[in-house]
Amino acid sequence: MKEVFFSIITVVYNDKEGFCNTKKNISEQIYKDFEWIIIDGASTDGTAEVVAELIQDPSLKWTSEQDNGIYDAMNKGLSIASGEFVVFMNAGDVFSSKETLQIVAEKISKQENAISILFGGANLVFLNGKSKYRRPRKSCNTIWHGLPATHQATYYKTDLIKNDPYDLKYEMCGDYYLTASVVIQEVSEAYIDEPLVDFRIGDFSFKNPILALTEAYSIQKNLLHSSLPFRVASFSRRLVAICVVFFLCQISRFR
Repeated sequence: MKEVFFSIITVVYNDKEGFCNTKKNISEQIYKDFEWIIIDGASTDGTAEVVAELIQDPSLKWTSEQDNGIYDAMNKGLSIASGEFVVFMNAGDVFSSKETLQIVAEKISKQENAISILFGGANLVFLNGKSKYRRPRKSCNTIWHGLPATHQATYYKTDLIKNDPYDLKYEMCGDYYLTASVVIQEVSEAYIDEPLVDFRIGDFSFKNPILALTEAYSIQKNLLHSSLPFRVASFSRRLVAICVVFFLCQISRFR
């Protein structure tokens, strides 16, 4: 099998417990051909000290400084990434198994045509510890409605997104912009219909739902050039999805 070198980018700010969970999980991967890039937003809860303990690890790159939000931090990590493919695993996110990177590397290596993006499944983990599997949508055409897969279960060809990284004008939907900007280039893609990541459904998902809806609408209009009726239909569809997930999260608080 052709070796695939990954860049794992982790953004963290004042989430020591979540970061430690991610750190332990990454260290347990049986596939070791990767670098780990940690972008700490000048945490004050002891996270930076935990990162500093790892400084002797040759596979580690890290910075600890203030940033202008999560996507600015991700761009900082992307700018120093040297892997062939990059995946974003923020504090608290964990690979679904010890074999996850091995599974992804094998999938990439076995493709007849070189791929530029890979979409996988994700376990969406609620506050009560219960999870719901989200399978990847096996068509890039779904980008006109939303992400084909959870951001943390998406592997990007690094050189493609280095030239067109997260657009910082999108505070909530930077991941949608990034993925759409790759997909519209009509690149080759691959899919893995099994969980690659356990992703915590947290407050960021509902920080500003109206802003998220309007940003997605803007991306569909200005980047994807979708028609007005399509954008309105997609807006309604997203609104329903946000309400459903929010409802499930509220239920999970009491179970």
